[in-house]
Amino acid sequence: MDTDFQQLKNSVIEGRKAFRQSEAAKILDSHKKDGSYSAEERKQILDEAHRCLSDMESFLRTDYPSLTDDDIDLCLLSALQCKAKTCSDCLTVSEEAIRVRKHRLKGKLPREAMSLVWEERSGTRLLKTLFMKDTMQNVWRRFPLTVVYLLLLTVGCILFVWEKIPDKWNSITLAILFNLFLGLILTSTTTLWGEEVKKKSLRLWVTVVGNLLLVLNAVFVSKHINNEPSAAFFITQASITTALAVAFFHLPFFREKDDLPLWNFTWRTFLWFCISFLTGGILAGGLILLMNSLETLFGIKVEDPWYFTIGILSMLTVPVLLFLARIPEGEDKRSDVAVISKFLLFVIRYLFVPLLILYLIVLYVYGLRILVRWELPNGGVAWLVSALMIGCVIVELCLYPLMRSEGVGESEKLSLSSDSRQRKSKGQAGNPSGEGKPFEKWIVRWLPVLILPLLMLMTIGTARRLSDYGVTPPRLYLLMFNLWCYAVCLGLFFGRAKRIRWIMTSFAAVFFLTSVLPVNLTTVSVGIRKKAFCKMVENSLPATLPMSDSSAKEWLNTIEEEDVRRKIQEELDFFKRTDKDALSDIMSEKAVRTLAKASYYHRSGTEESKSQYEVISPNWDKSRPVSIPEGYRKMWSHFVQFNQSERIKDGRLHIKDLPGDASDAHISVDLETLKTIQPTDDYPMFYSADSSYVFVVNHFYIEFDSDSTLYYTSILSGYVFGK
Repeated sequence: MDTDFQQLKNSVIEGRKAFRQSEAAKILDSHKKDGSYSAEERKQILDEAHRCLSDMESFLRTDYPSLTDDDIDLCLLSALQCKAKTCSDCLTVSEEAIRVRKHRLKGKLPREAMSLVWEERSGTRLLKTLFMKDTMQNVWRRFPLTVVYLLLLTVGCILFVWEKIPDKWNSITLAILFNLFLGLILTSTTTLWGEEVKKKSLRLWVTVVGNLLLVLNAVFVSKHINNEPSAAFFITQASITTALAVAFFHLPFFREKDDLPLWNFTWRTFLWFCISFLTGGILAGGLILLMNSLETLFGIKVEDPWYFTIGILSMLTVPVLLFLARIPEGEDKRSDVAVISKFLLFVIRYLFVPLLILYLIVLYVYGLRILVRWELPNGGVAWLVSALMIGCVIVELCLYPLMRSEGVGESEKLSLSSDSRQRKSKGQAGNPSGEGKPFEKWIVRWLPVLILPLLMLMTIGTARRLSDYGVTPPRLYLLMFNLWCYAVCLGLFFGRAKRIRWIMTSFAAVFFLTSVLPVNLTTVSVGIRKKAFCKMVENSLPATLPMSDSSAKEWLNTIEEEDVRRKIQEELDFFKRTDKDALSDIMSEKAVRTLAKASYYHRSGTEESKSQYEVISPNWDKSRPVSIPEGYRKMWSHFVQFNQSERIKDGRLHIKDLPGDASDAHISVDLETLKTIQPTDDYPMFYSADSSYVFVVNHFYIEFDSDSTLYYTSILSGYVFGK
């Protein structure tokens, strides 16, 4: 048996040598640099590859009659020793078809033979991507601006964790780092789109305008991040990020009349994205474990910034470079062969679909229950229906290539005989399990129809939440998502799922337009709530507006009805979280923040009202640096926040169980001292009993009742320094 395997190996090696010495192989090597074939070169490659493979096939069939057709196909592909892309150029089949073919042939030969002829293992490709010089050069050639953004982001993050940037620049630094991250997505998207556009001037203008918009967004972010960002800020940035992420996959295929190239590109790119960051995680874990062992084995102390630096390089720089190196290019990017992996089909068929069926059963039973009882659905049903709809979209997207290749049995075959080496498309090119089963076809066709009645439950439940608890941005976005779900279900049914690009594109567009425009869902909700608030307090407002912090507290205490006072505080809390400037014509921003907390809390399982209270809320200027006390070093580089209600004893707040190296610190803060501090004072410092640690207060918010005892959850944040 060993002799047979050795002979097979030698036969494959001889075939490989014959091909390497041909003119076709030389043309393929030059293609790596030039990036294109002429018609004459392509014909020469095809003829030479076909002749070489035909001779080798005849030899294998004569000398190894026990080999099956699949065995011979695998040997021939291995004899070429080309990447899948190169094989696809030679054999006029798609790269993905060859990969599927190799995967299906993987178990056909005995393990010993596989180790001899299998040349394209994933690990080998990964190492080549990591260390091959031409791979990194190709990334720079194709994504120069993206690499520049990546390097700037890496350097900025490293400088930030090493605290090389003054504290007064922290907000601007965070804004720049976030927009550098957006720049990674933007520049890679414009590059992929530009590869499909012939006009260089158009590509240049789009790139310049996109980067200028990034600069404007950086200014916007730096302005808001320095002053307790509101919900509207985060929603806006989330919509921008979502739009860029969707554009990354969809924009390069704006000219395609079929969505199969988009699906193939998205699936393969997503897989490589996961592999790249999994590789980075393994690399980071290994290096951090190695650094940690230095202290254990040799007593060498490694500072925290080194761990963060390793994490940045391993979890950001390396994975992004790996990902960029594997993004399909050229004809490979536009592959229109319907391919669905066996693993993906298994996950959809045996995990996702049964889970969605369970969701459908539960929701339909609940729907029948509320019909029998003739009651309104619970508002929380909207989240369950949303999860069901998201699952439906995932199933529809994943099964798209299977539905687009109906009626064909096996995966696309490679005809390698001397008479014909062209692709023999049988229709269902990528279905690894034969014909698409009627069950999958039924699910794709009728699942959106089954969800439509449940969307009515979601609509009624969302409307009930809006009626019972008021208008908020999340509830309006939930209503918008509900309307989008109607459009998706109807579009999938009437369009028979022939196109899928519009699903994610429409979601990103709607989310972006309802978040970024001057009139958006956030401003609408704030306007409605402000109108209701003004109507509620119009008869009690003082003559002089806007109110200061002290006058606002006096005004609130003049309102006798406890329910009204609590409702006012709830509304103020909404404005504080959503848009602090909404009530600028009524009271100051500080007054809104001071009065926002409700005067109810839970003590021993009962709800008790506190009508008289005092609020201390110093908010120091964040542009002022926090100096390190002489003789101390920073032990914890991030803000440390505490919930003080469980730490009060004998009139002091006890700070202990800190993270990191300061875990043994015990610092107590005198509450009376806190009450005397003003925002104009220097940052207060509190030392531990043995003076080993010092806590520098950066910000705090504390409420006291009439007898000066702490009764509401307080926030105290700052830095810990140790000797």
